[in-house]
Amino acid sequence: MTSFHTPTAFQLAGIVVLVMPAFTWWALSRSPSLKLGLWCVSGILLGVGTILFGLRLQVPAWASYPLANFLVVLGTLIRIQSLRHEIGKPWPMLWLVLCAIISIVIFEYIRVVLDNIVLRLGYIHFLLSLLFGYITFISWQIGRRFQNRSALVIAGFHGLLVAGFLLRLSEVAFSAINADMMATTYGGILIAIAGLLTGALSHMAYVGMQLEQTQVKLITVEDEYQGILNTTQDGFILANAVGNCIDANEIYCRMLGYSREEVLSMMVWDIKEQNDSEAKPEMLHPIREKGFDRYEDRHRCRDGRLLDVEVSVTYMPAPADEFVFLVRDISERKKAHLELERRVYARTAELATARAEAESANAVKTRFMSNVSHEMRTPMHGILGFAKIGKGKVGNSTPEKLRDYFEKIEQSGERLQQLIESLLNLAQTAWVEYSDLGTENLRQLSPSQLIFQCCSAMEGAAKKQQQNIVIENHSSLSVIYGNEALLHQVLEHLIGNALRYSPEQSTVIVKLQDKSVPIHATQSSGNGLSIQVIDEGCGIPEKELTAIFEPFYESSRTATGSGGTGLGLALCKAIVDRHKGKLTAVNRPEGGAIFEVILPAG
Repeated sequence: MTSFHTPTAFQLAGIVVLVMPAFTWWALSRSPSLKLGLWCVSGILLGVGTILFGLRLQVPAWASYPLANFLVVLGTLIRIQSLRHEIGKPWPMLWLVLCAIISIVIFEYIRVVLDNIVLRLGYIHFLLSLLFGYITFISWQIGRRFQNRSALVIAGFHGLLVAGFLLRLSEVAFSAINADMMATTYGGILIAIAGLLTGALSHMAYVGMQLEQTQVKLITVEDEYQGILNTTQDGFILANAVGNCIDANEIYCRMLGYSREEVLSMMVWDIKEQNDSEAKPEMLHPIREKGFDRYEDRHRCRDGRLLDVEVSVTYMPAPADEFVFLVRDISERKKAHLELERRVYARTAELATARAEAESANAVKTRFMSNVSHEMRTPMHGILGFAKIGKGKVGNSTPEKLRDYFEKIEQSGERLQQLIESLLNLAQTAWVEYSDLGTENLRQLSPSQLIFQCCSAMEGAAKKQQQNIVIENHSSLSVIYGNEALLHQVLEHLIGNALRYSPEQSTVIVKLQDKSVPIHATQSSGNGLSIQVIDEGCGIPEKELTAIFEPFYESSRTATGSGGTGLGLALCKAIVDRHKGKLTAVNRPEGGAIFEVILPAG
């Protein structure tokens, strides 16, 4: 055992413990890690302290005793701190420094004041066995918890070092001859060998543990990266500096119908709609200069379809020198945009139509006011004119002449009265038009009774011209809904017109029959009532069959000698429309006209 020189072994172990972490720290200085940095610092402190132990006979006492012990204890505590960072529970650094100082103060008290070498060596070996024992315990826990073999190796070598300290402690306690710390004993030899192995192999094991953790993190990050790429709604392409696709996610492959292998065999411009061979390399130059670009494009699917996409490109400079393409399917957005444009165009057309209708209505209003002014002035001029003539002829004219003047005044007054009544009826109908013809204004009516009442009211006018009114009832309906007063007004006006424009001793037929009418809500058909007023008059020109229902419009065949105002049919049509019915006019082949009112049954 005398051939083993313990101081030299300690110096050699100290050099190994010092050099390896110092080199590691220098090599990883560009990408420092707190945990690895603490481990390297602890190794440097332990190495310097161990070397000072080995040089005890060549250095002053303050360097080989308090300084060396302080460095070893502090280095051991910092190594513990590094391992506690692994489990996420570090201690405050100030506590560690204070613990190291207190432990050395106690050591120096024993060495200087008590001057007891056995107690001194027993204290320092016990303290180091506790510290390295804790390192062994926590390394073992890390290895078991995280399934890390490197941590188990660290625990094994530090456990061997603890065994050496305990063996040396027992030798000091039971053999005063071996009280010298550098004595060549079994404990000292074991400490030197364990220190040398621990300094070299445990450091490599710790670096290996960090590499294992880094590899696990890289695998985790890679899995998360792939998970994000495969769950995002956007397609992803990674291209190198010359445009080769080097990665793509499943979303993009499904988007275009290609397999991943097919995409990775393409260039980024092979999928574009415009495949210009001369422009291929140049398409990446603006992106490389700006660093980012976003544009809309069309990509060609495997089946030949063109897919509208929005592409966001990011350039990653050296050392990667790659392009990241994020591709979003915007075909639905394009369709929605086109649909919006179609609706805007349709709405614009509706507004143009509404404007044209408003302008037409304004023109109708202007014509209406002009016609009202003309129609009211004509009888008024007749009244005033014949009144002045009669006034001037009083005493100079025969009674027959005066009677003729008064008859003219009476006719003009009646015409004016008829016009005023028509205007009042038009105003009433306009009120009905803009108000709701609600159910409170409707009631059940008997069609046959309604027609009989209207025909009876017009019997007097028919007898004056020796005309007949005939009712033909072929309808099975017993009830309809409507406003009785307004329907009376419509039917009496139609019958009155038929009598007025028919010759003497003619017949006016009022015919009732069932007829299907459309139901607006369902576009299906329902029961309805048709009321036809058939005359034997002069008829209506074909081009005027629709115009006669406009206000102040008179047929060219009845515009003279009839005394009409041109408002009656307009009033009738407005009333029938408000009953959700229809009023039309046609000519009879044998002469005369047929006015038909179609009303829904309910």
